[in-house]
Amino acid sequence: MADMAKITGAAWKEAGDNMRTTATDNISALHDLYNVVQDVNEASKLLHPYNVLKNVVDSTGGKLGDKGIVSAIQGVDIAGRTTPESLQAATETLAGSVIALGKRFDPSQFKTNILTSGDARFGWNDEFLTKGLPAIIALGGGNRTGSMMYQMQNNLWAAVAARWPAGSRLQRKKNGACTRPKMSSGTARSLRGSRLVQSLKRTSFALTRLIGRMTIARS
Repeated sequence: MADMAKITGAAWKEAGDNMRTTATDNISALHDLYNVVQDVNEASKLLHPYNVLKNVVDSTGGKLGDKGIVSAIQGVDIAGRTTPESLQAATETLAGSVIALGKRFDPSQFKTNILTSGDARFGWNDEFLTKGLPAIIALGGGNRTGSMMYQMQNNLWAAVAARWPAGSRLQRKKNGACTRPKMSSGTARSLRGSRLVQSLKRTSFALTRLIGRMTIARS
């Protein structure tokens, strides 16, 4: 009974906040979300982003399916967007990538690559998470993208440790993975100006421009 009361309350709240939905639709969506996540509170948190993404997909004739939509939202959540506000903002941006990539966007791959990227995912801004990453996956990276991002981060911080050993010492976990080192402000400024970081920034910028062009071309 308590769970049903939570579902009903969440459904009516969403109907009031989102005029494109009804309480009946939201109760049905919550049941679908619950079947995936097996938790009423988690399902309630995912309801609004679910509706945002579903409305976009439906309006463009896409066919992600309920499980696909939930997988995409869970990927955003796993990447650290755990508050309703951050989850909604990232999901709305991700909707543009879904439109741009069409059938190339695979929500299960998106979620899997976020999981396999390790700690690297916590350093991504919304622009890269919702535009750059889906583009890399769709344009050839596939299921290797997450592990590539993980290795790139490890190699980057290994280079930092070699270049500035006094300012950045890698802390090794038992499994051999690297955690982000603490750096002095001077080291951080030097790193931001390094050729490697500038190259990474240019690559990210080029990817976001590419997916932006794809969005315009399909609109």
